[in-house]
Amino acid sequence: MSKHYILDGKEPKNADLMEWARWFETTDRHVAKTAVSDEINVSTVFLGLDHSFGDGPPLLFETMIFGGEHDQYQDRYETWKQAETGHEKAVALATVDCHGKILCMACKRQAYMGQKILHKSDCLLFAGDSES
Repeated sequence: MSKHYILDGKEPKNADLMEWARWFETTDRHVAKTAVSDEINVSTVFLGLDHSFGDGPPLLFETMIFGGEHDQYQDRYETWKQAETGHEKAVALATVDCHGKILCMACKRQAYMGQKILHKSDCLLFAGDSES
């Protein structure tokens, strides 16, 4: 089976080397791009190559954070939908960095999971409100 993939809409499909190369020359492979600030960007792209390296299902999409505390953070996914969800999680994580907040581990975990941050009494930001 080929390790090269192209997108048919949002669905990856196998491609031979020449079909893959021609497709890559002309397509926009971004699933999503978010400028969190002037210094922090989150990018999710279709890789077109299987980055599982034979260990599990093909990992064809990748999210990365550029800048901030989580610079070079990356995660990889099998499907477009997983990539969209992963992008949202990375944006939430990068947004916490962007606002310069000092968060406890529980609040960082909530941000990573894409959940609203609800400060707990043990969070360094706890001041009786839920403003983040």
